[in-house]
Amino acid sequence: MVGLFGVWFAGEKKALDAVHPSKYGTNLTAFLEAMQPQEVRYCEQDGSTYFLVVGKPVTSLFSLPSGPPAYVFDGAGNLVEWCGDLGDNPDFCKRWSKLILGERIRAQDVRAYIEAGRGNKDGGMH
Repeated sequence: MVGLFGVWFAGEKKALDAVHPSKYGTNLTAFLEAMQPQEVRYCEQDGSTYFLVVGKPVTSLFSLPSGPPAYVFDGAGNLVEWCGDLGDNPDFCKRWSKLILGERIRAQDVRAYIEAGRGNKDGGMH
């Protein structure tokens, strides 16, 4: 039984390591280049622009994720928060519900927004 737990734990750690943002970087532009996101969304929240990058779920031998990993970036392209499995993190989903339901945007449009330096409190997606 202890051996089985060890195998399960190792699989969970490997799956979490696979979606950890340090694998892709904490700058949104570099992050989008390193990761092939499942989707990207944006919204205006509390006077600021935020982007949500949704990755592809990583499975391990003994577990199936209930949702994909998700990463929140501010309008300047800085990582704000992330979760390894949207289905297992209701607090994250509640906190970022407006963003999760936000408008889809193409990755190249996000890059253009960041590179144009529009990531400030006053700038939004126009």
